[in-house]
Amino acid sequence: MIAVAVAATISVFCVLALVIYSIEFLISHSRLSPIERINAESRASLFLKSNYGLLFFNLLAGDLMQGLGFMINIYWLSRNSYPSTPHEACTVQAVFIELGDVASAFSSLLIGMHVFTVIVIGYKPTRNVCLAFMVLEWAVVIVLASIGPTHLTKNGHPFYGWAGGWCWITPQYQSMRLWLHYFWVFLVAGVNLVAYSAIAVKLVRTGKKAGGSAGGSVTRVMLAYPLLYIASILPLATYRAAAMAGHTWSIHILLACGTIFTLSGFFNSMIYTFTRSLVSSDTVRVISRRGSSDPNHFSVLGTMNANGVRLSQGGVGAEASRVIAKYAALVVLAGRSLDKLQETETVIREETPDASLRLLVVDFASFDSVRAAAAEVNAYVEPIHVLVNNAAVLGTPTSTFMTLPGTFIEFQFGTNHLGPFLFTNLIKPRLIASPCSRIVNVASLGHESCPLLADPSFNGGKDGYVSFKAYAQSKTATMLSAVALAERWKQDGVTAFSLHPGVLKSLGQGAATHIVAAFDPSIADQSGSYLFDCAVHNERAKGYALDKAEAERLWKLSEELLGQKFD
Repeated sequence: MIAVAVAATISVFCVLALVIYSIEFLISHSRLSPIERINAESRASLFLKSNYGLLFFNLLAGDLMQGLGFMINIYWLSRNSYPSTPHEACTVQAVFIELGDVASAFSSLLIGMHVFTVIVIGYKPTRNVCLAFMVLEWAVVIVLASIGPTHLTKNGHPFYGWAGGWCWITPQYQSMRLWLHYFWVFLVAGVNLVAYSAIAVKLVRTGKKAGGSAGGSVTRVMLAYPLLYIASILPLATYRAAAMAGHTWSIHILLACGTIFTLSGFFNSMIYTFTRSLVSSDTVRVISRRGSSDPNHFSVLGTMNANGVRLSQGGVGAEASRVIAKYAALVVLAGRSLDKLQETETVIREETPDASLRLLVVDFASFDSVRAAAAEVNAYVEPIHVLVNNAAVLGTPTSTFMTLPGTFIEFQFGTNHLGPFLFTNLIKPRLIASPCSRIVNVASLGHESCPLLADPSFNGGKDGYVSFKAYAQSKTATMLSAVALAERWKQDGVTAFSLHPGVLKSLGQGAATHIVAAFDPSIADQSGSYLFDCAVHNERAKGYALDKAEAERLWKLSEELLGQKFD
């Protein structure tokens, strides 16, 4: 009993310390500004906020409950006796152990099934799916723990009482030990073994390791928790099964088996403590698993404004590139000035010397330049996982027009919409080379000042041309373009978003919305939406800027102006 009590105390201490540390860590992380959170992101923080982290804490909840139950042995040791009659402390201990044991079993099953669906099926369950199964798990656990004392008490014998080493289901209810406890324990162990066999077969057939594209390094670690549960419960389960079969083993064997099982909370805490540098999921790195076995292999192409590209001069696109360059296998810096691009490259390399950067000169006011740049991108070996259309011009002093054969195009509409529209369509082969890619169009609150006009060139500048109104129309077009892309390219695994950076107090705050739009997996099912201050806020956009019919009209108009059809 002393060994069980000591083991339980160690487990409870370790679990509580880990939970308190994790909560404090997440609270302090949440208090950072959006860009500070991105800069301070660690693999540990990514894991704690992921589905795996949620399932891990669910497992710790079972460990904690079980450990608290076994700690009540300290009370029996202090009394130097165990209860021979019904006792409140005995009932509490039995309930906690029953809840904790079965909850740990089902928690390990949820982890095993999550790993199975990710690797074998290729489906990543959403947060809501994980939460639903956790609620179901605890509902079943509570039913199993309460059904005995509620409905099965017979001949005056308490359902929960002294069970030889601690309080649990009394020997008078041997069959209920099987159906309310060990049946589920062995079922979980069997299902986990089958699932892990399928995982092994899958990995062998695909020639991958558990840390490959299907699961990431987090999967390697998560594989350990269900296996640890099986290893820790089997000795005790074997002892109980032997007792049910009529075999009499020493009480010391029971206590030794109980001690091993009681230490599961300690073991789980130690696994996390010593592997937290390996676990990562659900943020900037999540896209690295889309079509690549390299955990850092994702490529980002971002266009920048002609002016203000230097970080010190206020380039939000450059600031976003600086942050992303810490993680990406490739960041393509695109803009019309090679000198400005080189300055930005220098600033990024000062902080991240080994950043993989590539420069792309493109002038969105020149469709010839756009086509040449697109041809260069299409020659890349790498797919483009994220495209950020950030470049724009504002405030042409007079009605300035780009000329195509027989067509006059208002300069801001041509540069801010048609150029990126053409570029995006031309590099589609590189975008769909990734199973899941994302397009981000940087818009503005200015869109509120003008919808898409019937003639976006103001009848050659004759019909009420105002420079800012033309700019506002171009930003409406930027948003409608994202809506059209979201609808037209969804079958190709492409999502698209538009954004306004928000109320800017610093470069970082503006860049944070870019990064959320480009990488946040929680918004993947809201393709076509508009982001503001790091979150989807469609209600802040004018209705005409997210209208699907208007988006389709813009697409056809753009094709007509460019003289080229696109899918």
